[in-house]
Amino acid sequence: METIKFCAQCGAPLEEPAARFCPECGQPVDEPAEIAAVPTVSAEPLQPEPSAGTGALLSEKPLGHSRLRKILLPVLVGVVLVLAGWFVKSVFFKGHAISSPVVFADGQVFYINTSDDYQIYRMNPDGSGKAKFDDSTAFRLVADGDWLYFSGLELFKIQADGSEKAKLDNLWLDELDVGNGWIYAEEGQSDVSGITRRRTDGSQSEFLNNFQITNLVLDGDSLFYRNVDDNDALYRIKIDGTDEQRLVDDPLDYTGLAVQDGWIYYANDSESSKIYRVRIDGTERTQLSDDYASYLTVAGEWIYYSNGDDGGKLYRIRTDGSNREKLNDVRSIYISCDGTYAYYAEADHGDRLSQVRVP
Repeated sequence: METIKFCAQCGAPLEEPAARFCPECGQPVDEPAEIAAVPTVSAEPLQPEPSAGTGALLSEKPLGHSRLRKILLPVLVGVVLVLAGWFVKSVFFKGHAISSPVVFADGQVFYINTSDDYQIYRMNPDGSGKAKFDDSTAFRLVADGDWLYFSGLELFKIQADGSEKAKLDNLWLDELDVGNGWIYAEEGQSDVSGITRRRTDGSQSEFLNNFQITNLVLDGDSLFYRNVDDNDALYRIKIDGTDEQRLVDDPLDYTGLAVQDGWIYYANDSESSKIYRVRIDGTERTQLSDDYASYLTVAGEWIYYSNGDDGGKLYRIRTDGSNREKLNDVRSIYISCDGTYAYYAEADHGDRLSQVRVP
């Protein structure tokens, strides 16, 4: 019976009996290894031997190192590419830092660049096309449709395409939000402090209350806020200044408050900043997470937040508290999300603007 020998290094067949080098791996053929000869397998189709069961069919040659490499290499490359695809989603933008969340208007992302004297910049959602949008000093920036409103040393509005810029007031306003034809803000530069409103053309300015507040959020016909003068409790007031009431006794974390689809989401300072939600009428108060959360925001079905129990890294959970996911590995603040990308400042790197594509 004719025999054929195999390379002791990679298992490839040595068809030339006198070969000094393996044709597959190129390694020298050692004389002692040549004794490992096996019978040549017939070219006829394999027939199972008669038996009560089905016999196992043997490989025609040993699975050597070379063949293992050929099998495993594509698998390893695939795993590396999958992992790389996850990590390269998170990118930062050198020379661009923020001290407040980015806003979205007309399909673009707008932000106050603290690395350039607090001037307004814009970019495409994927981070391309970054350019200065306006050279006025800005500390607060909000969007309403295709209009941007910003407050620095003065209050301005401007179209998202850069047109129709107009000065509305000489005051610096904090806690800015816009809707229903009104600009709502926290004003404390006179003898009276509290929530004010003025028309979007700058006219008809009036106070709605006289509390010191933070975290002002407009939703429908109501304003929601953290009342600093009442142990940081969650309050609601109608947009005309009527029906002001405390909704829950929980003291709110100052970094984030979100309202969506009839629910209010907040971090409860009396419970180690755990995430809670409550109906806009103050009912159905429910804890959603055990994480120490800050800078929370809501986009679609997800709550995005900085997880203090994991070094401030960016996390998200569904609005019902399920499906907790970690999105990056850096301390993240000033968080916002458009449903495709989450934007944030890297707190340990000068608050530089960064983004990560969400799954």
